[in-house]
Amino acid sequence: MTDISLELKGLKDLNKRLGHLTDIVSEGSDTHEPILSDAILQLHRFMSNVVPVDTGRLKNSLHPFVDLSSSAADISTNVEYALPVEFRTGYVQRTVDDELPLVTERMLEATGEAIVGVFGKKKKR
Repeated sequence: MTDISLELKGLKDLNKRLGHLTDIVSEGSDTHEPILSDAILQLHRFMSNVVPVDTGRLKNSLHPFVDLSSSAADISTNVEYALPVEFRTGYVQRTVDDELPLVTERMLEATGEAIVGVFGKKKKR
């Protein structure tokens, strides 16, 4: 059986743009895990809604995974025909194009709220 895995590289790019912000948040509060977990679950939900369904096997094989130690997340499947279905229909690409920007924006908002929770609001001078 072929094991096919999708790694969402946009999340790594987001962490680069945020710099050490996620480290600050994770050291200062317990919000890092929910932010990353919520993001991958939103992407998983979207992908599950756009993947073509014949028997439901491919849709049911999509599994989100979060590795907090490296701030990485992915959605993987072990269905051998997942890649040909992607080439034919573009369900993964559609998820990346349509939903990832929205999820990235939500992550930035959530991270900002977490930082405010850790450091408090900036006082006006």
